[in-house]
This record gives sequence, C-alpha cells and structure tokens, in this order.
Amino acid sequence: MKKILTLSTITLILVLVALGLNRYRSNKTSLTPYPFIFENNIYHDIEAKAPILIIGDRMGQRLASFKDLLSEKLSVNLSKPITIATLAHEGDNIHRTLEKLRNLSPLPLIIIYIGNTDQAYENLYDTKYLRKIRQNFTLYKNDKFRSLLMVLPSISRFLYKPIKYTMLSRSIYRDENKYDDPTYQKRMEIQYLLYESALDELLNMAKKSASLVIPITTPLNLEKEPNRFC
Repeated sequence: MKKILTLSTITLILVLVALGLNRYRSNKTSLTPYPFIFENNIYHDIEAKAPILIIGDRMGQRLASFKDLLSEKLSVNLSKPITIATLAHEGDNIHRTLEKLRNLSPLPLIIIYIGNTDQAYENLYDTKYLRKIRQNFTLYKNDKFRSLLMVLPSISRFLYKPIKYTMLSRSIYRDENKYDDPTYQKRMEIQYLLYESALDELLNMAKKSASLVIPITTPLNLEKEPNRFC
C-alpha cells in the first residue's frame, strides 16, 4: 500500500511538471497578453529625422499628404523650416504604429497620431481564442498581478492562458473573414482591450522620451448611414 501511495505521488508530480513545462513552452514571456507576435526586426530600417512625426493609418497617411503645406505654415518667420516626417500607412493598427516607434531613437519631439480607422483591418487573433484572450486581459488589469509580472516577467508563461499566436509580418493583409453579428461584437470588445493597452504603452513611451503626443480624432461623415450596428 505504501509503495502504491509513493508511486502515485511521484506520478502526480511528474504529470504536474509536464503540464507546467508544456504551458511554459506554449506561452511567451510578456507583460501585456497580446495574441500576436511580430516577426523579428520588421521595421528595423525605418527612420524619422524630423521634430514632428505623423503616425497612424490611412487617415494619418492622408494628413501626411499635406505635410509640406503644414511645414510652410508652421515655419512662417523662422529662419529654418520645420520638417515633418511620416510613418503613417494604410492598414496600420496601433500595434504596428507602436512597433515602428520602438525602432526610433530618439522619438521626435512632437508626434501627431491619427489612427482609429484601420484597427480591424487585419486579423490579429483567431476567434476561437476570444474567451482566453478576455481572461488574460482580466488578469492583466489586476494591479497586484501586473506588479508581480514586473518583478518576475517569466511567470506570465504559467499564468496567462495559452493560445496560438498570430504571426505578423511587414506585409499587411486585410481580414476577409465574414463574422456574424454576435461574433463581431465579441471581437470588437477584444479589439478595444488591445487598443486601450497599446495606446497606454504609446503614451508612456512618449512620456519617457519627453515627446508630446497630439491625438486627432478620426473625422466622421454624419451623412453616411451606418453599415453595421453593435
């Protein structure tokens, strides 16, 4: 009987260790539980050597088409014109924008951000992981848990629910999936969580770099009827 009990205990320990190792390998070390991973160094060659930088999606790209005119207006009575650079691109969600900024050193003095149009342009996660992603963000929003992660980042591998991460390359592909209304609403909930966390990161990054972020709300066409309701 004693041998059976000992064998059962050893077996249980081995099973728990195996489960822990499997969970460790299935997850990645991260503070924020984003359900995607960027390929290594996808924006390593970008640069923005100007005091003012325009970032964002297609609306930012549209604003950047007037950067020469903006520079002219801002440089009135100045001996040297103020230059304006842009990294805005159609399809750039806030996560791609943030990844681009991580590759700039130092950050420009003024950052103009307009990018609320293309947040759902590409598919950042598999719908079947919606519940796990939501649970991970619920855990992430716990202040005590976040403090623990700052001290022991690797513990995130054991505590976050494991999912299959979406790999993002430099190329951006439009999400062509057709979602029913309940699924679409649930995805928008997750989309908001992802956006909120990335925006917080962006603002903190700018603050540490002593950069000023000027967010611009996407203009709305009030005469256009909505094509989908929440």
